[in-house]
Amino acid sequence: RANALNDLGRALVLRYQNVPDRGDDLDEAISYYKETLMLCQGPPSMPLYPTVLNNMADALNARFERDGRSEDLDNATAHFRTALDLSPPGTPQRDTAANNLASVLVTCFEHYGRTEDLAQAIHYHREALANRPEGHPLRSDSLANLAFALYTHYSQTSTIANLNEAIALFREALLLCPEGHYRRGTILSNYAVATSARYELSSAREDLDETIRLH
Repeated sequence: RANALNDLGRALVLRYQNVPDRGDDLDEAISYYKETLMLCQGPPSMPLYPTVLNNMADALNARFERDGRSEDLDNATAHFRTALDLSPPGTPQRDTAANNLASVLVTCFEHYGRTEDLAQAIHYHREALANRPEGHPLRSDSLANLAFALYTHYSQTSTIANLNEAIALFREALLLCPEGHYRRGTILSNYAVATSARYELSSAREDLDETIRLH
């Protein structure tokens, strides 16, 4: 029953993502995930628990984006954190758990303005990237995610080292995203913003040229 409920929740979230007007689908999915989590507290469904936590957190985060309720964001963060705790270093799902927690912590920073959330996000994005070596299909995502978090941190603290690292990471991510890649446009835009920011600081001609080329 736990597997069936989890699958039903995922199907409802997918339908909501394709038809956002069906807000009831998201609420229904969350209710199914809650029931699934209760069923996963012991054997034989316990191995499913971290997966359901991630799915529940994704749905709560989507509802936060829809409704803006802080409670949903807080609960999503707590679930992602527990999922990471249940995915120790060396396990196959560790990179995904670290990336998910890092991403929601960036959202927490944007919502609450707490710099400690951003610092934690950078830490966990670094961990996710370390677990996605060259050739990993999601390496470009981790490069871009870490770069964005570092640039955001630079925009708050003016730490030049973070800006320089962000630019290097955006550059590497772009190389892994050929024309037509779903993230190429976002990476190009963020990369250009970062190089423009550095040009304003240094007046280095190469940063200006790079900004123009990226646009």
